[in-house]
Amino acid sequence: MSETITLKDHAILVLPFTPFLLHSPAPLLAIISNTLTSGATKSFTIVFTTPPLPSTSTSRFSNSEPEPSSSSSSSSSQAITAELQDHVQLYSHIRSSPQEYFTQFQLFLGKVYAALASAQWRAERVVMDTEVHFDGESGDWEEKLFRGEKGDDYQVIMLEGVESSLSANIASLLSSLPNPTLPSPSLPPVQPYQPPPPRPPHPIVALGGTFDHLHAAHKLLLHLAYVLTGEKLIVGLMADRLLGSKTHAELVQSLEERLEGVQRFLSRLGGRVKATQGFDDDDTNATPAGETLDTDTRPFIAAGEIQDALGPTGYDPNIQALVVSRETYSGGIYVNKIRKEKNLEELELYVVDVIADKEGLELGEEREEGKLKELKMGSTGIRTWLKEKENGKE
Repeated sequence: MSETITLKDHAILVLPFTPFLLHSPAPLLAIISNTLTSGATKSFTIVFTTPPLPSTSTSRFSNSEPEPSSSSSSSSSQAITAELQDHVQLYSHIRSSPQEYFTQFQLFLGKVYAALASAQWRAERVVMDTEVHFDGESGDWEEKLFRGEKGDDYQVIMLEGVESSLSANIASLLSSLPNPTLPSPSLPPVQPYQPPPPRPPHPIVALGGTFDHLHAAHKLLLHLAYVLTGEKLIVGLMADRLLGSKTHAELVQSLEERLEGVQRFLSRLGGRVKATQGFDDDDTNATPAGETLDTDTRPFIAAGEIQDALGPTGYDPNIQALVVSRETYSGGIYVNKIRKEKNLEELELYVVDVIADKEGLELGEEREEGKLKELKMGSTGIRTWLKEKENGKE
């Protein structure tokens, strides 16, 4: 039975995560948008959890997958069909074989973050802290859920039946919160599922950007890069001196603020943050003193300042992959051109579709879609919004 949702500072929404929904998250997007609008003003966190099979639970949610509506790689198809032996979180399989799942997972996560950003725009909560996590992630779950600010004005909102899917540690952290429930959308019956054979992630992955006012598109790119990483993720942040020509440059966050936002987010995903302010030839290949990659399987996070568009990708021979958005794909091509000239191995490029299509977002009008694109494709829209608020413009 559904209950009334009251507006609080912070809300946590718990949703099912199955192979069917990985392929087609549409049944959840309106729930995400509406719950953000009615449930929270300061932070909104989604937790996806995989339900057990009916033999071990009366779960109402599905682990089945429909026939694909469009062609996709055979590896992607294999990754979303056929038998899950025990109650294993789907996200754990994605982490074990990220290259197999990448295409479908980036589309899924992109649509979820796009729904969040769209709702933020409509509710005039553009700088609201929104985040997506998955049962099965490593890291500190109290930090993921509460960002170090656990207080009284939190609520956890669940679809009917999903509470039995949560891991015990997450359920315990949420047990004391008000917990209104929502009716579940109609989903296909639960089916067995067979993940693909494990295919290890790339040892070292890189991405770069400004990362000003960390928002949905940034978190999408960072999460996907993290999933692809086995040992170390290198994140290059543009130096302050390179950002003077940005629109409303006076509102661009300092390197220290931008770096902290990136490091804290990747730490919440489970990464081990290496304190890095800048890069040199030796720095990107170093392991923090007292630690080795053998004692802890969580990836290191090496985030720091870069003085040009290349950063470590211009000289580090140990990087294997680079994550870019569709709009910055040409930059990835340029990186490989420079590497080839230096007799370095070219990087495998992973392209993220930061903006979901209009149909997927179910946006009301072209004007709203344009505003959302401006917000999501960079931080210019956020700075413009802040400037208008500062000037008292509606």
